[in-house]
Parts: sequence; structure tokens; C-alpha cells
Amino acid sequence: MLISFFLFPKITQGNEFDHFHKNLNLVLKTYVRNGNINYSDLKSHPYTLNQYIKETFSVSKNNFENWTRDQQLAYLINLYNAITLKLIIDNYPLKSIKDIDSPWDMKIVNLFGESITLDQLENEIIRKNYNEPRIHFVLVCAAKGCPILINEAYLPVKLNIQLEEQTKGFLLDKNKNSYDLENGEITISPIFDWYKDDFKESSNSVIEFIKPYLSEELSSKTHPGENLVINYSFYDWSLNDQAK
Repeated sequence: MLISFFLFPKITQGNEFDHFHKNLNLVLKTYVRNGNINYSDLKSHPYTLNQYIKETFSVSKNNFENWTRDQQLAYLINLYNAITLKLIIDNYPLKSIKDIDSPWDMKIVNLFGESITLDQLENEIIRKNYNEPRIHFVLVCAAKGCPILINEAYLPVKLNIQLEEQTKGFLLDKNKNSYDLENGEITISPIFDWYKDDFKESSNSVIEFIKPYLSEELSSKTHPGENLVINYSFYDWSLNDQAK
């Protein structure tokens, strides 16, 4: 009994927050299909989503700082996506998140007891502290032009795999990116323009960031030389709604 007493306190403390994100996982598996969300049904049954958000809001800064990097990052990504879902259903029906007045500037995120905006969560917390450009393919802004929302939560135990899968999937999505290398031209999502500094910091250039995710044939023809023309595709802000 003494052995058990001294072995388990840290484990119990570490489990205060559910790092398997079970409630969010249930929401995503129930209401997300092929990257689109059944906002109508989720609005009618918001309890589990609200319960998950309540769990995230209960996390203290002290506990958070004792987590691993992947635990922290998974928590912040899931928090961003969960709050975005709640923002949409609280204003549903609508055709675009942009129909909401200043959606990224509303203080609707409770982080460590402080009310902040989605913009602050993304730019002042995640981007500033984690030097992880792949987050741009997992933070979902409820638009068809953004990365798809997968039907599972991001988990620290497999976060790197999930980040890699979503980055590759986004880059190979022909609705958002295309590669005409015979003519020395690529057309990529505006995300690579908006956040180009993040990609340059990690890989020296947007092209060098993209290359590892392309097929061997495409990668071999993709060079960061002056002759490669980069265009940006149309960003579709319409709602990623199953009903549309």
C-alpha cells in the first residue's frame, strides 16, 4: 500500500485533464463527415461540445506549463477548433463565418482564466510559442477554403503523425493547390502568402516547405529558383456545412 501511495500521486495529477479529448472526439465523430460539419444537428445537441469547452477552461496555467509540448499543442489546437464550432452554432444559420461581426476579435476563449480572442490564441499563443508551421493545416476557420476538420481530436500521443497527414492532405488537395511544373508555375492556397514568414522560418522558403509533401516526381521538378512562378488560389469563405 505504501508503494502504491508514493507511485500514483503524479499520475493522478496528470490525469486531471483528459489528454485523449474524449468529449471533443465524440463531437467530431458524430457531426463531421468528409471535412464538413452538421451544424444544424450540433446546434440542437450542444451539450457534449459545451462540456468539452468547460473542461478546457478549467485548465490552470501552472498545470499547462507542466505538460509536454505535444500535450500543450494538442490542447491549444483542439481548443481553437472547439471554440470555432461553438461560435458557428451560436450564430447558425449563416452562410459564412464572415457573416459574424469580427469573429476572430471576440473575447470568447477562456485561457487560464483570461478572456482572449481566437486571433490571440492563434497568433500570440500558438504561432509565437511553438514554431510549428503545420498548425496552419489543422486550425480550422469553418470555411471551405481552410483545411478540413477531421473527425477526431488531435492527440499528444500521435500529434506529429496527424500534423504530417493533414499537411500532406492539404497540399495534395487539387481544389486548393495545383502544380504545373512543365510551365514552371504553381498555384497554392493564400495561406502560404498570409503566413509565409512561418514557412520561411522553418524551411527557408515556401517552396522548400512544400517539396517534402509532394510526389517524388513533382518534388524533383520543384525548385526555389527565380523562374518558378507562384500564384495564389481562390479562398472559399463559404461555410463548411453539410447542408450546403
